[in-house]
Amino acid sequence: MPRVDHAKVVYDKNEYLLVMQNDQNYLLSDKYSKAVIQIFHRGLVGGWDIEVMNDFAPEIICGIFVFCKYIEQENEFSIV
Repeated sequence: MPRVDHAKVVYDKNEYLLVMQNDQNYLLSDKYSKAVIQIFHRGLVGGWDIEVMNDFAPEIICGIFVFCKYIEQENEFSIV
């Protein structure tokens, strides 16, 4: 099955592209390919770093993060 690795996000009349760069790094960019949110896993230490370059409400940032985690689960292999 093909993996889901990107999604179009429309917020406040602006379009963004959310890209799963790998299993632990995500990038939300605007229509000019400028990064507006970067989400990085800290590796062995655990946890996540989220860098926001634009003014987004905290609930929008949280929603983007949760959606990233959803994409991860959708890409896991099904075990029967």
